[in-house]
Amino acid sequence: MSGEGASLAEKIIIIWIGPHESVPDYSWNAPPLVKASFAFEIIWFLASLFQALIGTALYSLPAETRRPYFILLSATLATILYYLMAAIGTGLQGRVHTVITDRITVVTSIFYILAAVLQPAAALSLARQLGHKLQTTRSRVNGPIISRPWKRTLDWTLVGVALIMYIAALANNASYVAAGRTATPTASQAEHYARTSQALGYTSMALVVLLSLDVVISSISLLVVAKRARWTDRALGPIRYVVVPFSIAYASQWLIIYTYLAIVPSTSTSYDALAAEFSRIMVEGFSRIFITFGLLFTMDLPKVPPKPSETPRTRRQQTTATTMQQKPVQQPSRPTPTSYARSGLPSNVRTIADYR
Repeated sequence: MSGEGASLAEKIIIIWIGPHESVPDYSWNAPPLVKASFAFEIIWFLASLFQALIGTALYSLPAETRRPYFILLSATLATILYYLMAAIGTGLQGRVHTVITDRITVVTSIFYILAAVLQPAAALSLARQLGHKLQTTRSRVNGPIISRPWKRTLDWTLVGVALIMYIAALANNASYVAAGRTATPTASQAEHYARTSQALGYTSMALVVLLSLDVVISSISLLVVAKRARWTDRALGPIRYVVVPFSIAYASQWLIIYTYLAIVPSTSTSYDALAAEFSRIMVEGFSRIFITFGLLFTMDLPKVPPKPSETPRTRRQQTTATTMQQKPVQQPSRPTPTSYARSGLPSNVRTIADYR
């Protein structure tokens, strides 16, 4: 089979996997839902790339306020790589050997783990920073829950446990795939893998939902305390109108779509499974992109002072200056040395120099 019809990207991605493997098929006759998922993965990749360019402005912020945005920038970079690898995996699905798609899936899952965990961590860190700012400004007001020390410990514990569960689920899947290449798994091994994978999947889903609800509850607590204290800040608007609603949508799609994909038995090529996967990409992508935009809009960048302009002259000043330039100035001629009166001598007394 000739490779003239293959694109340059596909030629780079496809690696040599052995002389006995089948030659990849470059014709892509995928279902419409798969092609739509591929298109939206490209769109979310470009949107995340644009957000990363905006996030580089954090270096203009004061050093003590950069922490939430550093975490957010890390989550955005992970999101960029996740959608890029997901689009590559979707485009090559069914067209190359399964070894390649399995490797792409592993790399994609790593970036997905980082993006799913770091974005709520950035939102919680920003809410905590605003809570401390509120408590400093209004010293008599009790700070919101997010600014309590035990709440900070709870937040980072949730983030750490969610990351560990994701890594455990990824390791379980990778070990099963590796075992399946060497020998055909027995019925007991397959059942054990299915139970372990299901348990880790439910645990990861519960932790992600808890993280999203943690962001919602912490943000609402901050907004309520700020309203009671009559404290305003430009960061409260994006949190109220963007971060909170889309965090609720993000948690809801995890509860509904992921539960459906985990419970309903269906093949990967069935219409229901493809529709659920497309819905996940749509809702999750919208929620993640808008949450990141909402957090980016809270950046309080220092204003550049305007360049001082020259004070325009009045008409009277301009007329006076023009008159002074046009009026001739008479300068006295420089006297000769002999015309100066000698000190100590009368003016009518001549000296030897006068006769020279």
